[in-house]
Amino acid sequence: MLWPMKNKSIKIEKKDFHRVLLTDLLPYETPIIFSNNHFYNRIKKDRLSHSFIIELFRATPDPSIPYTYTASRGDLGQRELSVIHPRQQLDLVEFYNDYYSMILDRCSLSSFSLRSPTKVASRFYERPLLKDLDELISDEVDFQENGRSPQSKYATSFFTYRKYNRLFQFFDSNEFLEIEKKYSRYLSLDVSKCFYNIYTHSVAWAVKEKNFSKNHRMTSSFENRFDELMRNCNFGETNGILVGPEISRIFSEIIFQRIDANVKGRLTENYNLHSEEDFVVRRYIDDIYIFSNNQSAEDTVKDQYEVELSKYKLYLNQAKHVNLQRPFYTNISSAKDSLFVKSDAFFDAVLVKLEPNGNIVRKNAKKDKP
Repeated sequence: MLWPMKNKSIKIEKKDFHRVLLTDLLPYETPIIFSNNHFYNRIKKDRLSHSFIIELFRATPDPSIPYTYTASRGDLGQRELSVIHPRQQLDLVEFYNDYYSMILDRCSLSSFSLRSPTKVASRFYERPLLKDLDELISDEVDFQENGRSPQSKYATSFFTYRKYNRLFQFFDSNEFLEIEKKYSRYLSLDVSKCFYNIYTHSVAWAVKEKNFSKNHRMTSSFENRFDELMRNCNFGETNGILVGPEISRIFSEIIFQRIDANVKGRLTENYNLHSEEDFVVRRYIDDIYIFSNNQSAEDTVKDQYEVELSKYKLYLNQAKHVNLQRPFYTNISSAKDSLFVKSDAFFDAVLVKLEPNGNIVRKNAKKDKP
């Protein structure tokens, strides 16, 4: 029989900003054998090597070319992802060290956001390692003292996030059910090729007024430094940010937090539409969801997003908007149902069960022919 094991709570050294190398600077979609673990260990533990690497990289401070590759998105085609050059990764570690509190402040403006950093992570929960199928079937397995599969010793993100780590968690939440009870209309907005079109200078517009930012572009500040680093990561490009690393999602979140706040303010002041009463907006990174009870409110909210997005050189893809009437059965709902069917079939094929006589057998094991 299998017994559930509790997750293990592990404390984190909050002042270890080199953790950013492990959590925020690589795409999630990398091969399991590819990581920054050894880079982190060398930088963290070997001061001599640390100094040598720092000097080596800083001898050529110019923008670097990221390593780009494609990952399959199934029926949606290919997606281009990027790995930041190690030189810029170290610059970003320093940026986190200097400005982590500013990142948190700039990501606290919007009540619409479903995923935004709220504080530096202080602990994480390590899941117990799973035994492989042969171990599950046999009760006589020899373990080597150090023969277990490798498991991460580090948190998966530098910051703690609210409210949801994955979008499907929102659609599976009590919050979504309560919204569905209150509102009869659903509209999802798609920002066209968002990360590929984000203008790096626009982060300064989100932090300060646009005219002020243009007149003080050379000033040393949080927003100008962030702009410079994102350009340096992408060979000096101002149009578009790298897709994949968490740092890019943080960069975009700062911009979208300002857009959310401006939309909410305009709706209240100019149209007497109040959030959580006349409408609800929820945004997950660059996916925007509008809930309302009439088309007039829905259209007004959408129009104000178009106005604010255009100020940042971002635009909606009208062809990808989705309108639904209650009950809201979204593409995510459909995908989740399909996944459950496939996962049930998979587990029926490979799982083991405990019989009344104490024997452990595969659930769908073929019986030997007589």
